[in-house]
Amino acid sequence: VRRYFEELEDLFEYASIAEDAQKIKYARRYVGAEEVEAWTVVDVGTPASYQTFVDNVKKLYPGAEGESRYSIRDLESAAAESKAAGMKTRGEEAEFYRWFLPMAMFLQKAQKASKHQVCEQYLAGFPDSIADRIRQRAEIQNPTLDPADGFDLEKLHNAAKTCLDAQTQTAVAPPPPMRSGGYTAPPPPAPTYGAYQGAYQRAPYGGQQSGGYGYYQNGNCNFCDAPGHMVCACPEVAKYLSLGRISMTPDNRVAIPDGRYIPRSLPGRCMKDHVDYWH
Repeated sequence: VRRYFEELEDLFEYASIAEDAQKIKYARRYVGAEEVEAWTVVDVGTPASYQTFVDNVKKLYPGAEGESRYSIRDLESAAAESKAAGMKTRGEEAEFYRWFLPMAMFLQKAQKASKHQVCEQYLAGFPDSIADRIRQRAEIQNPTLDPADGFDLEKLHNAAKTCLDAQTQTAVAPPPPMRSGGYTAPPPPAPTYGAYQGAYQRAPYGGQQSGGYGYYQNGNCNFCDAPGHMVCACPEVAKYLSLGRISMTPDNRVAIPDGRYIPRSLPGRCMKDHVDYWH
């Protein structure tokens, strides 16, 4: 309703309609049949006043009168509905964000919701495990901000995009190969860490390419930065393989779960730090 009257004002100005009676007439003409009766009996004052008419029409629509348009319960309802739907993809998050943002901005501007309340309700729209990852990502990306004060909604939105992108990439796996006759070949058994270790010991020195080197120049392990062993004998590599946090490429290099090399541009002093940041 509020937007309808805003558009009418533009049209009245364009058509040079200034008389209140004429404005009331045209405002009633373009509403639906189920509403026109109520608009017809609304008090317009004596003499007829377009502003009185508008004010009384808005009273028929809870929330149409500026300050009462949204409440914190609207944020809670949006979050609950989104969580019940199981929001897990970028597209679902984008739809939720478009719905959530106008309400959040209105409530913050009207000082009816704090930044912290807005953040908590935004995160409440995700499954708990995803919400925790988004919160952690936002804290990593904004180390100077106190989480107790809340983040700007846009920062949480960006953190959510990063987390959901990573989840989608990890979840995508190639289908098993098909043989003639419709028979699906079973997946090969997962190599043991011992097999990886033996392959590493046989593999030549990998130089500076991510995932394939053994020692740093200081003699520490390239994966965990601890002294006394190389990547091929690193207990953290064995642990991360068992947890599914890393994988091994065909050329025996440590990689992130989807098989790509660990980006060396990620923050951290060793590959383990890069992997932790990526997750």
